[in-house]
Amino acid sequence: MLALRSRWISLVAGGLLLLGADAWADDAADVTRLFRSGQVTEAFAQIDRLLAAQPKDPQLRFLKGVMQSDAQH
Repeated sequence: MLALRSRWISLVAGGLLLLGADAWADDAADVTRLFRSGQVTEAFAQIDRLLAAQPKDPQLRFLKGVMQSDAQH
């Protein structure tokens, strides 16, 4: 089940990377890498910092939602 969630995070982040700018792609990749490596607290801290700077960014908000959903399982 964990492998399926990790794959889902990868697919979502990868898809979002195709839609965003390079800077966003680097940020999303860093957050995704942290999350997938089990550094969940650090990943949430990083995405919260990004959202503080860009609170209405739909891609970051979506990524955080996916992370929250996966973290509950």
